[in-house]
Amino acid sequence: MIPFINQLMHKSLEIYKYSGKNIVAHKIEAGNWATETDIQIEKYILNSIRKKFPSHALLSEETMTQVDSSLSDIWIIDPLDGTTNFSYGIPFFGTAIAYMKNEILMDAGVINLSTGDIYTAILGKGAYKNGKQLHVKNKPIRGTMVCTGSPYSYANLEKELPFITSTHRLGGRIVILGSAVIESMLVCENIFSLYFEIGLKPWDIAASSLLIEESGGKVCDLSGKKINIFNNKGFVGGNKASVNEFVDVT
Repeated sequence: MIPFINQLMHKSLEIYKYSGKNIVAHKIEAGNWATETDIQIEKYILNSIRKKFPSHALLSEETMTQVDSSLSDIWIIDPLDGTTNFSYGIPFFGTAIAYMKNEILMDAGVINLSTGDIYTAILGKGAYKNGKQLHVKNKPIRGTMVCTGSPYSYANLEKELPFITSTHRLGGRIVILGSAVIESMLVCENIFSLYFEIGLKPWDIAASSLLIEESGGKVCDLSGKKINIFNNKGFVGGNKASVNEFVDVT
């Protein structure tokens, strides 16, 4: 699937370069919207998958937001993660694509649209950035950068604050970039020791989960249990030492 996913990501980059930032849809949460680019990238990816795999199910942020998670073949797509960043010219946003077979993530790809960097992973075969294998290094939280999100929901923000406080007590420096997908890729590159957030959707974490794990990292929910991407109770992904320390203390 990776050659096909690569094709989708390269075309997404091309669409991004020539599409607009005009807002075409507002969502329920304040500050959450879709631009022309979100819609055009999603339309291309969905149509391409339908043409190549007409029997496969689709789950995507803008127009295909529900799916039966028990189906045998599911594609999970975030056409433009970090739309707010994109709208304001902040260079942290990307496209994420994951393929799931019988409830197991098999293949994943992410492209950082602002840099053109491509990340890919195949279950059991490692994760790569631009063809170079990624290896997460185990290290404790103290003295590292830890990334979190800024939830649209105030209720989720309140839930997140104790975890931010605990991270500070462990000696981590909190940063927020505004794109779950790109933040997770920086975990794979050992720039962040871990990333956590509450209120994420399947398209925010499907590709990232496989990429982090295939880089040698660990993904779980906030209690340390195996994450269910379709019904997650918070997301934590990072090097194993930092993740274990985080869930033990928080």
